Amino acid sequence: RSKLFWFLGVENLKAFNDDRFARALDKLYLADRASLMTGIVVKMIEEVDLELSRILRRFNDGKGLWENKW
Repeated sequence: RSKLFWFLGVENLKAFNDDRFARALDKLYLADRASLMTGIVVKMIEEVDLELSRILRRFNDGKGLWENKW
């Protein structure tokens, strides 16, 4: 929970009010959605230490992900 408030620029829960929430929504609305989603995915991969080598190998074998049996 504290990471969410840090991300929104809130130092404590009492500072999180409707004005701050509205400003955060405005920033999300104006953001480049592709860059925003890429940033979110990269951050989550780092946070959970996801191993991508198997996924990347499946995409690079020329057959495509959906034609392979996991």
